[in-house]
Amino acid sequence: MTSQTSVKDFLKVKLWGVRGELPASPNPFEGVSNFKNFFTDFFNAGFSSLPEVDSFIATHNKSHWGGYSVNTTCVEVTSAKAQLIIEGGSGLKSLGDSMLKGPAGKGQGMVHLFISDFEWENLIGLPFFTPIFIPNNEIHFYSISKEIETNIKSIFSKPYFPVDFKHLMSKISFHCISPGETLLFEDLEIKPLLSSNQNESHCNYKIINKTTNKSYIHNSSPYSLDLKELLQLQNCDLMYSSLNQSDIEILISEAEVRNVQKLLLGKYKMDQTTSVIEKIDSELKNKFTTNNKKIWSFALQDQEIEL
Repeated sequence: MTSQTSVKDFLKVKLWGVRGELPASPNPFEGVSNFKNFFTDFFNAGFSSLPEVDSFIATHNKSHWGGYSVNTTCVEVTSAKAQLIIEGGSGLKSLGDSMLKGPAGKGQGMVHLFISDFEWENLIGLPFFTPIFIPNNEIHFYSISKEIETNIKSIFSKPYFPVDFKHLMSKISFHCISPGETLLFEDLEIKPLLSSNQNESHCNYKIINKTTNKSYIHNSSPYSLDLKELLQLQNCDLMYSSLNQSDIEILISEAEVRNVQKLLLGKYKMDQTTSVIEKIDSELKNKFTTNNKKIWSFALQDQEIEL
């Protein structure tokens, strides 16, 4: 007799990078300043010995000490049966390296990578995505842009990159999809959403686990969502959105009204340092106190959310 082990159904979102524009980390002078501030705050808080360091660190969120992100946007969405990747920012390098431990490291990988737009911040990791160089891996690119193949191929060309596209060893396919079109990958359904504020090559994505009905919306737009898209937010479990939306307060208000369970704000600009983001958070807290429930938070690199 053979026994069968049931696989838990889930929708997991991992953020491999959440910056916009360019990768960013503290420069040496900021590092020294942060180090000095750490010790100053440590002693001012009444701590004095090595065993108390962990207790002091626990007084603040991880982001206070380590920042929010170095890499530009790359999001991995997985279920018990499927994996989807959104954006090829610099975070894709780390994701690709982790995938080498599985089928992609043996030339048996199946990669589905969705691009919301072709700004450099969403592409900078592609030339360093190791699975694309391994023979027999299948790499599928998706976008609503008709120029998807031209745009991707141009990245792998001299003088921008030493390895020409024709020398990549994996099997690469390009898929131009339509706004509103539904694609199904095992138990994951993904649909590109087009806002009236966006052009024909820029979209957002909504992903639903058809088994659990949990949903995730990836909103990369720097603009506010229009009414058509706001309706898509209804009862959404998790939404990732650009912090730089022109009306971020309206987005939070709408998300609360439409029962969005969790709103992650990211795509930080290079000048949005930890202190700047903490200040924005404080200002938002003063304006939104609905039922004392805070639905938004600021996205962290390597953060995992299971729905």
